[in-house]
Amino acid sequence: MDDPVGRRPAAGRGPAEEGHIETVGRIDYKPRRYGHPREHPPNDSDGTRAIRYVPARPRLEGLVDLSRPRAEDGREPMVRRGRRQRGTGHAGGRSKALWTLGDQVLSSATNALIAFTVARQVSASQFGAFSIAFALFALIIGFSRAASTAPMGMKYADASPGIFRAATAAATGTALVLGIIAGGCLVAVGTVLGATVGLTVVAMGLVMPGLLLQDAWRYVFIAQGKPVKAAVNDAVWTVIQLGGVFVLCQHGVHSSATFVLVWGAAAAVAAVGGAVQAGCRPAPRRSREWITCHREAAGYLSAEYITVQGAQQGSTLLIGVFGTELAVGALRGVQTLLGPTTILAVGIISFAVPEFSRRREMPARARMRSATMLSCLVVGAGVLWGVLFLFVPDRVGIALLGDTWAQTRGILGLTIIQQAGAAATVGPACMLYALGQPKITFRVHCVLAPALFVFPVAGLACWDLRGAVVGYIAAFWLTVPLWFVLLRRAAYQAEASSRGRAGSPSGAVAPATAQHPGKADDLPGDSSAGRHRRGGRRMRQIS
Repeated sequence: MDDPVGRRPAAGRGPAEEGHIETVGRIDYKPRRYGHPREHPPNDSDGTRAIRYVPARPRLEGLVDLSRPRAEDGREPMVRRGRRQRGTGHAGGRSKALWTLGDQVLSSATNALIAFTVARQVSASQFGAFSIAFALFALIIGFSRAASTAPMGMKYADASPGIFRAATAAATGTALVLGIIAGGCLVAVGTVLGATVGLTVVAMGLVMPGLLLQDAWRYVFIAQGKPVKAAVNDAVWTVIQLGGVFVLCQHGVHSSATFVLVWGAAAAVAAVGGAVQAGCRPAPRRSREWITCHREAAGYLSAEYITVQGAQQGSTLLIGVFGTELAVGALRGVQTLLGPTTILAVGIISFAVPEFSRRREMPARARMRSATMLSCLVVGAGVLWGVLFLFVPDRVGIALLGDTWAQTRGILGLTIIQQAGAAATVGPACMLYALGQPKITFRVHCVLAPALFVFPVAGLACWDLRGAVVGYIAAFWLTVPLWFVLLRRAAYQAEASSRGRAGSPSGAVAPATAQHPGKADDLPGDSSAGRHRRGGRRMRQIS
């Protein structure tokens, strides 16, 4: 005797991935222009029964196709997109841009605060040790963003709430796992090094999981189009950090490692608050699944961060080895002074990538103009800000950076030119990320990375610290034309592909024939089923 409910897996996948099909009564599948398929009561005598799709929980395997403009067979990818969010017009975009920039200001302010405080409270050698530990942190957090949160802005900016929630849990879980692994490695390395540098590196390793997780929540909220939540989370971090730093200063603490512990502990508290804001917890067990699903994008972005940041931070470490710790402290000091330029650049990238990724039909000329305007904005703001410090009295510089100010002022003018070269690449980089072209950006960075590693060290040997900065200038400015050439090619290819899709016949997408009786939020986030609204909720044909 047959089961009262027959089941079979959806085509090409198992029940755990795509749900299953239940037979509940016969349906007339004759196509109709309006309304729903004509239903008949169950009739077990003739063996004919209707089918109903019973969805499973969203799985990440189907999310990998969200960024593809069309499927392998040339059809539009059958994915469920979320509704267009409110405030995506001019006023809404401007509001989100301002909140994103404000959040970046808060995030960077915490980093600048700890740098200024350590510079004033500790000796020059202690600040050099802090700079080495912070260089390691900058390298690790770049890798974490590439592997965990970068796909959120590139692929899930307009995904449905169910898909975005599943992606959020996996992305933040990945960041937490990376923080634990990297933190353990730093503790081991710091223990071997010993002395002041080793103790500071150990402190950085202990707080690394909280730092990476808090940063992941920020990028999740920005990709979701809710930068207000990111700003609130960073405000919590800032308030807690201010209280901790005040206590340390009142007790006359002069250890850079202690300041790092307080800074990271405040980030850990903010990370817990991020989970409360999002309404979901990180899923560390899904980290492997997340990286596997996004191995192409995450692979290129991770390699990009490893090569560029590794080369830049590696050259900084070599400057400390072949030069002095004071030279590393001077480089860190000038980076702190010009920090607002970096704040503006990172804020623009955080806002622009998800926003322009939603505008897939944008013409190539408009993309080129937007990229140029973004670069000019960051370059102009950075130059104006840096020039102000050229006229700052020495007493102000000493109040900001302490003993490090003497060497910092000597390389300030050259560093302004260096930062302008890096800022000029912001526009084309944003557009290429929004187009889902990490492979192209990786190729550019493969040219930039060797230059960042070799030129500064060679300049140090020829002309001390100023020569090292000249090496950085040459490395950044030599790649600026390459960025715009590759962006122009990618933008026109995307425009041609968009026109091809617009001119394709409407029958390229499989028709919707089976009625879905459930709620909208019950649909799985996979690439084999989509939803259309026309007097009811329907699904594309399941073959």
